[in-house]
Amino acid sequence: MVKVVLFGNTGLANGVFRALVEHESIKLCAVYTRKLPGNFPYYPEKELWEAAEEYNIPTVIGQNVNSNDSIAYLSDIAPDYIIVSSFDQIVKSTVIELAKFGIINFHPSLLPKYRGPNPISWVLINGEKKTGLTIHQLTKGIDSGDILYQENLDVDSNDNLGSLYFKLSALAESMSKVLVEDIATKGLPVGDAQDETNMSYYAKSTVFRYVDLNAPLNDILNKIRAFQPFPKPMLKINEKDYLISDVAVMGNTSSKRLGLSDDSVELCIKKEESVLNLAITAI
Repeated sequence: MVKVVLFGNTGLANGVFRALVEHESIKLCAVYTRKLPGNFPYYPEKELWEAAEEYNIPTVIGQNVNSNDSIAYLSDIAPDYIIVSSFDQIVKSTVIELAKFGIINFHPSLLPKYRGPNPISWVLINGEKKTGLTIHQLTKGIDSGDILYQENLDVDSNDNLGSLYFKLSALAESMSKVLVEDIATKGLPVGDAQDETNMSYYAKSTVFRYVDLNAPLNDILNKIRAFQPFPKPMLKINEKDYLISDVAVMGNTSSKRLGLSDDSVELCIKKEESVLNLAITAI
């Protein structure tokens, strides 16, 4: 049996989890995860910790994987592989060295492009027509390890953060089945070094959710869909913050109106040949 530990959070990691527990030659020894508040991951999905407990798999919730307790626990397991998917901790070298054949990471972009913590939102902000999923060796460098598997995915004009995350999660599940079969039988493929000349990195920002109404219309719409349906894009008016809950573009042939909630108001902005209507709520 091949011993595996999964570091992951609800969403992208669920399909990886299913591929692992369904393979007869894989022993999933532990799942490290956390309990997520609110609406993440934007579509119906069982919490990863609940799924793991249903299978009676030891589940570690909210613990720092780099802590002494965690290192001792992982050392006792002596995993062949550690798989990381949609995880919110930086894994340090002391943990990387605990896996006999290394640590494998799922990253929702076409590496080396869009390294960093929020690639799905940045792909939408930049109006990309294509993205994808990369499975790579996890190293001390951020998202820089050799590429093991990679597949493309089209970005539709009506995709937002939620719909694109759902599509990438489905892709992660299908790619996981190939990965799991490989590690259960013949081992990992020889990886390809990333082309650093094509690298792009986008850091986490405290202000990148804010919409600039002076920007071109397409840029505004891209920014809005990059944070819908949650955590929602933001707008600052007279030093006060608002959440944008809905948007409509009114043109010569359009008569769509927004459905306003009790605590929202409608903001109308003339943009190019259209009128941009925003449902906004003060926070």
